[in-house]
Amino acid sequence: MSLTLSQRSWEWIKAQQDFHSTELAKQMDLSMKEVKRVIDHLTKKGAIKTINTNHKPHVYAAVRGVDFDFKRNVSGKQCQRQLIWQAMRWHGKFKIDEVVASSECTRASVLRYVNALVKYGYVKVMRPQWSPVKKQTSPKQVIYRLLLNTGHKYPVIRKNSLYDQNRKTDVKPVVKKDSSNAMD
Repeated sequence: MSLTLSQRSWEWIKAQQDFHSTELAKQMDLSMKEVKRVIDHLTKKGAIKTINTNHKPHVYAAVRGVDFDFKRNVSGKQCQRQLIWQAMRWHGKFKIDEVVASSECTRASVLRYVNALVKYGYVKVMRPQWSPVKKQTSPKQVIYRLLLNTGHKYPVIRKNSLYDQNRKTDVKPVVKKDSSNAMD
């Protein structure tokens, strides 16, 4: 498993007494934009702190005694939905099993969220489980396509609507013309 940018940077930072952004950029071969993102992320997580703001660039140090954990917290529904949304955006055209593998969420959670997005017109069923034309002996895996990729934040499913965090709008359910069985 390859390390993320923050993980690679953290390994170097832990070994330093203190550092500044240009040292981190040089050691990790990063742009200053990437360094700023890493420093902001690690500061927000409480892994590093600013120890001198009088110097330009600022001087930072790892918070001693902190064993920073990079594992994602997938216990919350919002976090799971974000992971599912990111997996769907990455695949574009997908099967439920592909999203389950990419997002590391349960099949039931993925199915529930994808079917809700179908209801609101964000996702379309490209190939239903049962063909209306051909005679099948067994069901096929449903193939979906993400139609509305509005941004990195996941759409929030509400009781009677969907809230798109990227467009900051409420979306009403789409009226279906056909009633194909999309359950996987």
